Amino acid sequence: MCLIRFFGSGSTSVTAKKLGRTYTGVELNEDYCIWAEKRLALADQCPDIQGYAGGVFWERNTAGAQQAARQNIRPECSGPS
Repeated sequence: MCLIRFFGSGSTSVTAKKLGRTYTGVELNEDYCIWAEKRLALADQCPDIQGYAGGVFWERNTAGAQQAARQNIRPECSGPS
């Protein structure tokens, strides 16, 4: 169970939802609550998580390493010869 005390626009809750985890969020600002509800509804339509592939959260600018991992080769071996 994840307790999110500063819920904001719901980024953490969206990720938790897509990973099948339970969460509870607390937010005082009504606008942020509305934005979070919209994002959570959209999460049902698109289960992908930006930066999450193959059970790993990837850093930005790692497309080459991600492709190498999918092909099961070392990233340093995937560049030009």
